[in-house]
Amino acid sequence: MDSRFPLQGVRVADFTWIGAGPTCTRFMAFFGAEVIIVESNTRGGIRMGQPQANGPAGSPNLSGFFNNLNSCKKSITLNMRTPQGIDVARKLISISDIVVNNFAPGVMDRWGLGYEELVQVNPAIIMAEMPVAGRWGPHKGMIGYGATNEAFAGINEMTGYPDRPPTGTEINYPDYASNPYHLATALLSALHYRMRTGRGQYIEVAQWEATASVMETYVLDYTVNGRNQTRTGNHTSYACPHSVYRCQGENRWVAVAVTTEEGWEACKAALGRPAWAEDPRYCTLEGRKANEEELDRLVEAWTAERTPEDVMRRLQGAGVPAGVVQNMEDAMKRDPHLAARGFYVQLKHPEAGLTTYDGLVAKLSATPGRLRAPAPCLGEHNDYVFRELLGLPEETVNQYLMEEVFH
Repeated sequence: MDSRFPLQGVRVADFTWIGAGPTCTRFMAFFGAEVIIVESNTRGGIRMGQPQANGPAGSPNLSGFFNNLNSCKKSITLNMRTPQGIDVARKLISISDIVVNNFAPGVMDRWGLGYEELVQVNPAIIMAEMPVAGRWGPHKGMIGYGATNEAFAGINEMTGYPDRPPTGTEINYPDYASNPYHLATALLSALHYRMRTGRGQYIEVAQWEATASVMETYVLDYTVNGRNQTRTGNHTSYACPHSVYRCQGENRWVAVAVTTEEGWEACKAALGRPAWAEDPRYCTLEGRKANEEELDRLVEAWTAERTPEDVMRRLQGAGVPAGVVQNMEDAMKRDPHLAARGFYVQLKHPEAGLTTYDGLVAKLSATPGRLRAPAPCLGEHNDYVFRELLGLPEETVNQYLMEEVFH
């Protein structure tokens, strides 16, 4: 056992798909857990998601979306529409530490793989589920994805400009931030509890609730002050100047956030203390907010004469939060920071070729994780799991292959 990986020896039977579930189990794989994805040729899932790398036409192994979310994992194919497939899944769970899914409520139960059934074959199992709205409540049967979770939780209402319709984040923010982190925290807590007591448990993380947890300031404002906040564009109530400003060059921008009076003084100094900055209307946050539109024009007149990198350098040098609005070419080629920290990692995939993955964010000094392998091809580890781990007889393996149980 390699002690450099803190989750070495932990096995996860991973029934998750799309974004939030695979993101969580990927964290565990980075730090040494053996994560076995249970997939099927009968369900395309996200393997056909865009963008697709160049490779064999129609291959299920070329999705950049899938491959990035599933590096360091293993893949098996099981036809869960057959009783034999369900039985093999049960055998895998019986030798696993964790089983996790983000299906709608009841899917695992209909397969006979609910928590009460699983503890009969593995009393120490930790079972985690991520239904959209939970297993109980008025909306318990709701289905959805990151984009709809944003709407349910109120993020869309807060995103965009006040004179335009609500908008989402486009990246399905909850799938990669709040939701998988809540689940990962719960799983690690349950593992620690089992280490102390020998007992597993059932975990439910309702994605709607996990997404709503990022709305705390808006909840407080409504419950305490009765204010039902809505979209404010790039502005906010507690800071000014606070926006994205046009810079020199085509479609070049910089974000600036002045959150304190000391920050405003530093901002004025970085701008060269122009005469307009000493206008009494801008001496307080209240005054700046009351004249925000004009102040934005004045700040942008200054930024428009400079590159966003120059603006960021000047303001950061003065202690003012500012950052270039970067596209992917900026972030991966022009800006040296993420590359210098080794955030992007290249791994050679058997069909997609040399592919860039985003890497580990948490950097542990004694037990650092590592991207050890690219995402698996569909069913790549069938032999390993069915023959080696589960020890299925050769005649059974051959029969199940012929009957498309391993499909």
